Amino acid sequence: MIVADAAGLHVAVDRRHDAQCLFAVTSTTAGPTLAGMIVFLRVSIEEMTVLHVAVADTFGRNRRLSLEVVMALVRSVRDVAQRLRGTKHLRMLYLPGGRVPVPQGRGAIPVGQ
Repeated sequence: MIVADAAGLHVAVDRRHDAQCLFAVTSTTAGPTLAGMIVFLRVSIEEMTVLHVAVADTFGRNRRLSLEVVMALVRSVRDVAQRLRGTKHLRMLYLPGGRVPVPQGRGAIPVGQ
């Protein structure tokens, strides 16, 4: 469910209030345009799960643009996961096999911070 409150716009997933989302926005002749969004959770210290990826209709009509939006969003979540100490896997519900390793990078944020 998309919720608007005093804090802004966020996504609520059933009873999980820790779902996070990232939006892909691009510049067009009409101004900033929403290209897509991704919803994810940190389900454990070691794993983040991508619950949903959406691409705006205007980008979804073009296979190449659609793929670029999806890849940019997944890359962004993987970058977030890489910065969180202890996160080893990014699970994608739509991907057969589902798990992508997350290499730990420099500047990892300790768990709980």
